[in-house]
Amino acid sequence: MIPPEICEFIVEINKYRTGYGELSKIINRIQGDFERNIVEVYRKLRKDLDMTEQKLKDTKYPKFRVLSGGKEPPDEPSEDWLSTYVPGTSFVARERNSKNVDFNLYHVIFVRDEVTLLKWELPDGKLLDYYVDPKRFSNRFVDPVILGVVDLNPPEKEPGPPGTDEDSYD
Repeated sequence: MIPPEICEFIVEINKYRTGYGELSKIINRIQGDFERNIVEVYRKLRKDLDMTEQKLKDTKYPKFRVLSGGKEPPDEPSEDWLSTYVPGTSFVARERNSKNVDFNLYHVIFVRDEVTLLKWELPDGKLLDYYVDPKRFSNRFVDPVILGVVDLNPPEKEPGPPGTDEDSYD
């Protein structure tokens, strides 16, 4: 597409193209050269554009694919020490191969073969629910130290006689 300024210039030159002797000859020659140059430039640009489009079509781009799996567990699978803990167990453990030397504090709340609910006690005292696969957790964390076991289901008090302070029916 020829820019509007060039079209206006061509229209303006065409006014002087005939009837002005030597000036009209010069203008005719300039306009002829200009039109030939425009056509040549257009053809060159079109050729370059066609080549670029073809290069884009011919270019082989890498195809991405989803890889299943991931890193293998570190070393050999360790024993599943977490499944042996009973609800109410408080322990500390540290991550295997971690540069962090701090231990994390955990409290076992619920234990099943496939999942264990831990309360993870953060340094500021907040507790986070932490659902884990006990086998993978046991493989990821090492050097567990049991701090103690608390009975999460204390025995219920037997109700006293009605009307006393030990009455649990109030």
